[in-house]
Amino acid sequence: MPKQTFFNLPEDKKEKIMEAARNEFSRVSFYEASISNIVKEAGISRGSFYQYFVDKEDAFFFTMKDFRNIYNAKFKDFLKNTEGDLIQAFILIYEFLLEFFQGDDNRSFFKNAFLNMSYRMEQTMTKGMNSCIPCKNADDKQNQVEQGKRIIDLVDVSKLNIKTDKDIFTVFRILVSLTMSNIVESFAKQLSFEESLELYKKQINLIKNGVCKDTQNTVTN
Repeated sequence: MPKQTFFNLPEDKKEKIMEAARNEFSRVSFYEASISNIVKEAGISRGSFYQYFVDKEDAFFFTMKDFRNIYNAKFKDFLKNTEGDLIQAFILIYEFLLEFFQGDDNRSFFKNAFLNMSYRMEQTMTKGMNSCIPCKNADDKQNQVEQGKRIIDLVDVSKLNIKTDKDIFTVFRILVSLTMSNIVESFAKQLSFEESLELYKKQINLIKNGVCKDTQNTVTN
């Protein structure tokens, strides 16, 4: 998260700095990105950069904020439009993400992000997608739990074989992981929209339909 000095800046200057950062992270991977290039395009000094951000990672993670906000809003809309069908909502959000990430304004940025992710980057990318799962970080916990409850309220549990919030959280986490791994594979293998969507639907239908004939049995230690 940027320092307070960044948030105190005029809106146009903040936008210029973030545009410069996004352009640099779109040009090359995070590891190759240069703070010198960012400050040059933004028209600020290197010292000013460190007055606004802790480091390069701090600036990179903040560029993901818009993605998280867009994702949350879209996912809620899809749940409402499908009358709480969790599986169908994930298929719709995957279609949206494919189009969003492949757009001219986003492709290079997200390709570099997804194909060069460290563990911390992966956690940041999925933070927004896991917004209905209570956060372990005490600073974010209250807001995220409240947001999660709002999302869960939109899920029609009568369409699922699970009833508790804990089980819904678990299924949601599994579906988010599946979604993320397929997005990465789409970039890595340069799959077409149709190829990637077909593969995702096959995998998510395995989860929907189950893989065991006797669904009454559960795995025990």
